Amino acid sequence: MKRIARIVGVAFFSLCTIVCASVALSIVMIFAGFRSDAEFPVDCGLVFGAAISGRDSAGPAIIRRVDGAAQLWKDGSVNKLILTGGKGDSWRSSEAAVMRERAIRDGVDPRAMYLEDSARSTKENLAFSLTLVRENCISVVAISDQYHLARIRLLAKKAGWGRLQTYGVPSRPERGESRSVLREWVAYMYYAFGIDTVLELDVYDDHPADTGSGVLVS
Repeated sequence: MKRIARIVGVAFFSLCTIVCASVALSIVMIFAGFRSDAEFPVDCGLVFGAAISGRDSAGPAIIRRVDGAAQLWKDGSVNKLILTGGKGDSWRSSEAAVMRERAIRDGVDPRAMYLEDSARSTKENLAFSLTLVRENCISVVAISDQYHLARIRLLAKKAGWGRLQTYGVPSRPERGESRSVLREWVAYMYYAFGIDTVLELDVYDDHPADTGSGVLVS
């Protein structure tokens, strides 16, 4: 009995060590991901969508991301923008459409933009934008909030993109960034451990820290 208890104790300790190490590593990866690794100029900027306010108004995350991408376009750092994001509800405009209107307001030429308006998660953003990227881009950089970059890199690697450059927009959330980081940690663990291969959550990849609503993982 003592031997069995010892084996169980060692196994439990090993499991706890693995879990703790994985948690620590994922947290490090998220915070390390705050740093952009893009080398400009880049042909295309892949801009990730976020929550819409009401029916067709840009939420805070969309404003940050599109404004940052528009500045890169105006600076000549990127030539074209691919705006990716679908609908959280059937009665809302797509994120991509709202992002386009914001980009035009920021001075981006509509002819320099391509829309992907079906994706409902970061995983789908990458999957559904790939054809547009292959058809229109020599090189590409992913553009999003800084806290989002680690998950983008992870999913891009898993989806076969290879090394996808990333750029975190300089504007930071005025509130709720800590909740966004916590949400990213949960999502990062979900994908890093391959849980999505056995439990695919059919939910919308929203940003509750910015809007007060939304789901936790997608």
